[in-house]
Amino acid sequence: AHYTFGTPALPMPDVARSACIVVWGSNPNGNFLTLATDIAAAKARGARLLVVDPRRVGLANKADVWLQVRPGTDGALALGLIHLLIRDGGYDIEFVREWTNAPFLVRDDTGLLLTGGDLDGVPSTGRRHVAAVEGSSELIVYDAERGIYAMDARLALRGARTVRLADGREVTCRPVFERLTALAADYEPATVGRITGAAADKVIAAARLLAEHRPVSHYFHNGLVQHTNATQASRAIEILYALLGDFDRPGGNVPGPAPKVEDVSARSALGQAMELRRLGRAERPIGPPATPGTVTAYDLYRAILDGEPYPVRALISFGANALLANGDTLQGRRALERLEFFAQIELVETPTSRFADVLLPAASWMECSALKVGNRYPIEAMAHIQLREAVVPPLYERRSDVAIIFDLATRLGLGAEFWGGDVETGYRHLLAPSGVSLETLAAMPHGISVPRAPLRYRKFAEPDETRGTPRGFATPTRKVEIFALKFAENGLPALPVYVEPALSPRSRPDLAERFPLVLTNAKRPQYMHSQLRGLPSLRKSAPNPTAEIHPETAAGYGIRSGQWIAVETPSGRVRAQAQISDAILPGVVCCSHGWWEACPELGLPGFDPFSEAGANQNLLVLNDVHDPVSGGTPHRSTLCRVQVL
Repeated sequence: AHYTFGTPALPMPDVARSACIVVWGSNPNGNFLTLATDIAAAKARGARLLVVDPRRVGLANKADVWLQVRPGTDGALALGLIHLLIRDGGYDIEFVREWTNAPFLVRDDTGLLLTGGDLDGVPSTGRRHVAAVEGSSELIVYDAERGIYAMDARLALRGARTVRLADGREVTCRPVFERLTALAADYEPATVGRITGAAADKVIAAARLLAEHRPVSHYFHNGLVQHTNATQASRAIEILYALLGDFDRPGGNVPGPAPKVEDVSARSALGQAMELRRLGRAERPIGPPATPGTVTAYDLYRAILDGEPYPVRALISFGANALLANGDTLQGRRALERLEFFAQIELVETPTSRFADVLLPAASWMECSALKVGNRYPIEAMAHIQLREAVVPPLYERRSDVAIIFDLATRLGLGAEFWGGDVETGYRHLLAPSGVSLETLAAMPHGISVPRAPLRYRKFAEPDETRGTPRGFATPTRKVEIFALKFAENGLPALPVYVEPALSPRSRPDLAERFPLVLTNAKRPQYMHSQLRGLPSLRKSAPNPTAEIHPETAAGYGIRSGQWIAVETPSGRVRAQAQISDAILPGVVCCSHGWWEACPELGLPGFDPFSEAGANQNLLVLNDVHDPVSGGTPHRSTLCRVQVL
């Protein structure tokens, strides 16, 4: 969403006011019950529901249209829906014309946006883009710094123009929208069906649902991002949503009010020199390394093992069971073994913590206080502040993460930056702009919603306080960027082209001869990642690692439900218990990650996370292929085969 709408993520859906809700690549019933409950209530009052998921789980059972797609093909589906909306006029043409960069002209010779400098030869420190007047040969320059065109006119969304440049050359240019239309036109419903597995008539029904039931709100999550083509797929879905014009409208996806608090992240304190040293920045300058404090596991492993781009010698980790949460567990183990010093703060001993030089006991949530500023959902709770006091002091030698960080910072000579090591003083500093005191929060255990003006919509259309022109969006063009400027500047496709997952039946038919199935994974609602399998109350309802397989697929391998099978990829092999279900797409196998812990009370075993006799899904995924922008690895779309053990 950052490179389309200028937001860190697509804002949360205003479900209570939506006429149509899209849930794509997520099962809120298993990971976001509040949202799932609200969506079910909206459905009961008459809202329409579109679900995209390879499995018929949770809300998919209530959907008006359920699109069952092969994992990793979401980008093709989104382009197919874009094509139908444009072809049938089911999009908001005025929003597209006024608030996106769809009218901007793109040069055929370079594939880049035509600029004011191209026309007049005058270099500019700002961004000047060019659009054409509908029904005329006249061109208009757009000033991105001020967010306005040089004059009011109805802008053309289609039609090639021959433009004379300042150097006398003539080039053909076309609006961004026309290029998007041409790109999406290759994805007719039948083509989408062949790629994704979704029935063509259901693709058509989904497009009709979006066009006819407005406003539309949208929610997507991890099911979209753990692929090697995740960024462009997400871009395609965001552009699909932009065409509807429901961003920041009642019933759409609405940026909510956030309490005014002090920024204590200190993310700008390191300076540009350190920014350039972030691991992975050279390979993915507009991906995670563009944000302070983010790194992919494989970039860290490479730095530890190979010293590229520089050696990492020490690591401190808070509650992250990295070896069970990231691809290529064996590479991760080698990296942890290579470290000169590794400290882990953890509630329990884990496979990752066994490699620590120092293992510090963490306090549980009941043993430490926490300050929550703003909630993710619903909109009305985004301005809510709550202090959760500790129920009991930390037992034995346990300490909270914050206490450890503050104490460590003080011992390293950074006490002044950490309020003398006093957490309460830090809380007061954080809260000061909000006008809410710790004493008020302590007296109100349920928290307090900061007084605010009535909820505002279409905030992008409000005048900027300094410029006086519309605020627009936090993108380089101040428009919703159908044509992603940062992508073009970094040699990446500026429109959301579809590329097959790196390891799929279509991209690697050679591998598919030996590994003909597609492996994906999904969260078990009983567990949180690699935690809690030692609790009898949870383990009894999900006792074993499973591999969900369609009856047709299982029959082809002689697999019966409940049998233990081997799931194998070109990278490794693990065990799982077959779960035969017609809720999953034929040809797809769905496992779950995080299995290692035993449950002695129930006599249920643990699993060796480093062995093929275990059930660690991350032995099946290597880090050698990944998304060129986000760095995402193929946790949810890779090739596999199965056999009875």
